[in-house]
Amino acid sequence: MELKSRDQIYSAMVVYGLLTYSGGKVFIPNRELMFKYEELLQNEESLGYVYQLAKISNQMLRATLSRDTQKMSEILQYAHNTESPILSYNNEVELSAIVNLVYLSARNKYRIEREDKVGKGFVDFIFYPWNLTNTCIILELKVDHSPEDTLQQIREKD
Repeated sequence: MELKSRDQIYSAMVVYGLLTYSGGKVFIPNRELMFKYEELLQNEESLGYVYQLAKISNQMLRATLSRDTQKMSEILQYAHNTESPILSYNNEVELSAIVNLVYLSARNKYRIEREDKVGKGFVDFIFYPWNLTNTCIILELKVDHSPEDTLQQIREKD
């Protein structure tokens, strides 16, 4: 096959089982393939910018677990500034895509769910550890709200 466009490449990847298409979304179908993609991204320097993002995802997880909010902020800002179009910069969907990028390597240790039902509401991201002795991570994305507002919402919604 001679694939020339992005759509042709994605279609071929779906046909061959490298990606799955459901509900209008394309995604990696299982953990084994996710690990293979991650391995490629973290070891193939010729991928340039994508390779760099994969590398910083390890730093992001370490910063999160050590509560280094300064480092987390730097990584998020870097990815957000280089990935997000200016017209949708503060869009929550755009922020979610950035979170998926910067936490790529977390998938080795966590099952990451988006918009998961928790308590009396939904959480933007929740990271369930594969090893139940590890820390669970909850990410709640807010635009133009303080951390205190976010914590108050989490408490109110249990």
